[in-house]
Amino acid sequence: MIVRIGTAVVSPAIFFAARRPGPRAAALAGLVLLDIITLNRRRWRQAGGPPWAYAAREGTRSAEATLAQRFAEGDIEEAEYRARLEVLRANRLEAGNG
Repeated sequence: MIVRIGTAVVSPAIFFAARRPGPRAAALAGLVLLDIITLNRRRWRQAGGPPWAYAAREGTRSAEATLAQRFAEGDIEEAEYRARLEVLRANRLEAGNG
């Protein structure tokens, strides 16, 4: 099949073969991808971890806040508050090591 482009007559195989990305394009794409990964890892380290790690930390803080509120309202005694707080903090440390 012959295709007319402007005044030139070109076979589609020759036309598309000239437009394939070469090794330079693959190398450039690889460098861009590597740069994105490196920048995200650096940002995550400075912020304390990747975005999906925030949920675990926020959940623990929320549990401690709820426990403190129950203690302040008189729902639980001091001994029970301290025991439950110790369990929450121990679980948070274990999750951080794993």
